[in-house]
Amino acid sequence: MSRFTIRCLIIVLLMCAVMQSTMALDFKKSKKDGPLCAIMDFENKTADYWWGSRLGRAAADVLSTELVKGTPLRCMEREKLDSIMKEKNLAASGLTTPDTYVKMGGLLGVKYIITGAVTSFGEKQVGGYGVGVGGKLKTYHTAIDVRIIDTTTGEIVFADSADAEKHGLNLHFRGVGGGEDFDEDACNKLFRIASKDMAKKISDALE
Repeated sequence: MSRFTIRCLIIVLLMCAVMQSTMALDFKKSKKDGPLCAIMDFENKTADYWWGSRLGRAAADVLSTELVKGTPLRCMEREKLDSIMKEKNLAASGLTTPDTYVKMGGLLGVKYIITGAVTSFGEKQVGGYGVGVGGKLKTYHTAIDVRIIDTTTGEIVFADSADAEKHGLNLHFRGVGGGEDFDEDACNKLFRIASKDMAKKISDALE
């Protein structure tokens, strides 16, 4: 390999190193520097208890994503949060008093703890059938309540709710008809919409 070729390779490697360094610097410059928060699994207060804890965890995951996308808040990674909670033998259900919020904030190293509840997730139907003819109007609805607690004081500094809904129709005539059965995907999309709305409210409150 000639000296010229070696010099060219060295120049290319140096240019790549500079570009990578610049990209890393740009990322650090654009990285949000807002306060760190921990989002606990939401409580499931819906009538459909068969969703169980999966619904509450899904709610926390979705809101975490929307907060990172739409607010200056930094969110503790969910797996890391789970690991610390398990290591410290902590139970989110015990977060009920200002003192416990302050203690939890110190153990997790976060400025805010975000708790919430899923108050609606599913469908409601209005209508009926008779003499072979009928129909039902379906309303898919989801709603969440969110509270943000300052771990330095144990004070609730934000509390609000957000919801979203979609309508569908089932029509039948002598056993023949169309429409839709329960659409879980529709509920999940509504859940995302409600979470985006909540993130917007939190962002506005932080300004």
